[in-house]
This record gives sequence, C-alpha cells and structure tokens, in this order.
Amino acid sequence: MVGGISVVYATVFNMPVSDLLPFIGLGIMIWMLISTTLADACKAYVANRAVILEMPLPYSHYVLKTIATNVMVTAHHMVVVVPIVLILDHNLTWQTLLFVPGLLLLFANLFWAASFLALICARFHDITLVVASVIQLAIFVTPIFWRPEMLEGRRSFILDANPFYHLIAVVRQPILGNAAPDFSYIFLSVTAVLGISLVGFLHKNYRKRIVFWI
Repeated sequence: MVGGISVVYATVFNMPVSDLLPFIGLGIMIWMLISTTLADACKAYVANRAVILEMPLPYSHYVLKTIATNVMVTAHHMVVVVPIVLILDHNLTWQTLLFVPGLLLLFANLFWAASFLALICARFHDITLVVASVIQLAIFVTPIFWRPEMLEGRRSFILDANPFYHLIAVVRQPILGNAAPDFSYIFLSVTAVLGISLVGFLHKNYRKRIVFWI
C-alpha cells in the first residue's frame, strides 16, 4: 500500500519515489497510531464496562491499555517501513536521536487526548461519530502524503494550527535526519501540560459518575 501511494504521489508532484517513499511510509505509520488510538479511546470505558463494575482499577489503566495495543500493532508495520528508510539512506545523523523526545511528546499528548475522549464518549456516546468524522477530515489537511513545504506564506497557518502535523513531525523528521520545527516542540509541550491538567481535573470531579454513564 505504501509503495503504491508513494508512486502515485511522486508522479503527481514530480518528485523522486526514493525521496517520497520513506516520508509517506513513516507518515502513514504514525498517523495509524494516532487515529486508531483516538478512535479506540472513545470506547475505552464502555467496552470495559464489566471490568469497571467488578474491579476498582484506575481509569488510566484502560487508556494505557488502548495506547499499548495500538503501539504493538504499529510496531509490526514499522518492521517494514524502517528498513526502507535505512536502505534508502536518508541522512541519518545525530539529529535522528531527537525522535526520542518526539515519541515522549507524542505519547503524552495521546494519553491526555485518549483520556479526555474516553470520559466524554462515556457521557455522550454520539461523540464517537464526531471523532470518526474529524479523523477522516484531518488526514487530508495533514502533510502525510504531501510535504509541508508546499504550504507557504499565509497558508502556513494550516500547519501551525494542526496538532496532528506537530505530532507526526516530531517523530518523522528526526528519523529522516532532519530536526522538526521548534514550534512543534513548544506546541506539543504546552498542549501536553494543559491537556493532562484538564483530564486530571475532569476525572477528579466526575470519575464517580462514570459507572452510571457506561
């Protein structure tokens, strides 16, 4: 699938397939992790209703379980993508190590976003459909198949305001031998702090009601 999509977009944008293949491959893998985690998070509490009613486990357990499941699935796909990057020798440098803090920011933001969706979707079940629609739209406005450099000038605000772009950039760019934009690290650090604070507040005040919502 990745190879076919890369050939098509390389032809459309008149770019070498060897340049676009690792870019698209990594983008799809990271996007799959993000999108499936958020989609599954909507059912994290509802799907574990029987366990929640029987065992007093922390609600974060179900969120972390959702994230871990999708990480394992993504890891199986990465076994194919990573060798492609290495074979094509895309300037792996010391900057490649920056994917480690990038992963930390990715998981920190996934944790609070998944926790928030699990809680909100437990209360309002129809939100699950809204999340699915947003995910379908986001893939087209996020540089997964096209390079962010294509949006210049005033149009660059589409990237700056897109959290999915920043989540992908801090992991993909270092692996390709380039540093992600400084703004992406700042953006994700701020959203992680604010997001974790928000879900902490919400769960503190509404955690006792979850059993009645599910």
